[in-house]
Amino acid sequence: MEVSVILRNYPVIPVSYVLHGGKKCWITTDYLVYRLSNGQKYTVEKGFRFDGTSSPRFLWSVFPQIDDSILAVILHDHMYHNDFLLDTKSPKEAKECIDNEFKLFLDKYDNKPKKNKAMLLGVDLFGWKIFNKRKNDEQ
Repeated sequence: MEVSVILRNYPVIPVSYVLHGGKKCWITTDYLVYRLSNGQKYTVEKGFRFDGTSSPRFLWSVFPQIDDSILAVILHDHMYHNDFLLDTKSPKEAKECIDNEFKLFLDKYDNKPKKNKAMLLGVDLFGWKIFNKRKNDEQ
């Protein structure tokens, strides 16, 4: 199902809602280019699949899968999935850097301090499970 996500802080977010392997997910329909806090350009490719905000269904009214945080969520998921910085930093340092970029983009695009703090707490508490999943899947 093709949808255009329109948010107040960004004209149109290029994502579509799709079924992949029997699971519902989102997919980028164009490239997204970010400028990280260190000035580095970071590109998320067209066709990247992600699950939106990872929260239990009963919390979707507070943390919807798609809202103004989506640009931060896509960047964060992509960095986790692609082992960003693991070639130059320890896993702990890499995760801290990725989570910091997530915080900065949440503050930029979804300026809701209490909600963002809760999302960051979720990343702190449960992010390692997802951060390490790909490495465990490859073993």
